[in-house]
Amino acid sequence: RLAISQFGSTTDLATQLVLRRLGVSPKEVVFLQIGSNPARMALLLKGQIQGALLNSASHSPQAQQMGLKVLASLPDLGIELLQSSIMTTAAFRKRQEGFLNSFFKSLVESIAWLRSERNKQEALTILGRFIRSQDQGLLERTYELSRKASRPNPVATESGLRNILDFISPGKQEDGKIAVERFLDNSFLQQLESSGYIRSLYER
Repeated sequence: RLAISQFGSTTDLATQLVLRRLGVSPKEVVFLQIGSNPARMALLLKGQIQGALLNSASHSPQAQQMGLKVLASLPDLGIELLQSSIMTTAAFRKRQEGFLNSFFKSLVESIAWLRSERNKQEALTILGRFIRSQDQGLLERTYELSRKASRPNPVATESGLRNILDFISPGKQEDGKIAVERFLDNSFLQQLESSGYIRSLYER
């Protein structure tokens, strides 16, 4: 019995990908739609389920602190999955290039801010408000996980998008797969990379 947020969610897809990577068919387990990270963790602690995917930056450290064990991690298994992605229409992308360029600048700036050691204490304060805890050990682990998960240039990867497209269009033959390039546009971030802007953020 494994808990996910709901069928068709990223927790559903990610759990299935992890199971397959570990050699377990998703058909061998029972998936329960439980909802939020706290709800899934509560059932784990009560022993009512045997596993659940938890947010690595917030609830996984809390779960470990309470004695639960991490059996698998998507990054450690080399599984890419797009989450918290920035999406828009082709028309908006065409009309609002200036705005989108500024938006992606602010995005990479915020990542550089988080990864900078001199901002650590302020980042810990913000994380404490987010996860509603002042446990310093927990905050330290959460901070390090957040830094590890935040790449300087957060481009969307083809493999991460392919995992999602294959999930929503199962059973398609190789030559009938949905084309990744129809949905993937890293041009703004690639421009910030090639111009040296992202690199400059780490030289300050």
